[in-house]
Amino acid sequence: MSRLAYILEITWLILAILCLIIAVYSIASPKVEKNYIFFLLSLISFLMYQIRKTKRLKK
Repeated sequence: MSRLAYILEITWLILAILCLIIAVYSIASPKVEKNYIFFLLSLISFLMYQIRKTKRLKK
């Protein structure tokens, strides 16, 4: 079960990094609303990464 928790943790981290890269890349785009969605998704993914990491290390 610990291996699955580690895989989920890495998946959330990769998703957070990818969304942050997409948000920074699309900042030059005229549609500002699209950028906020990627920044928000990146923040949520990073928070989920932190939650999964703390849960995995506590066990």
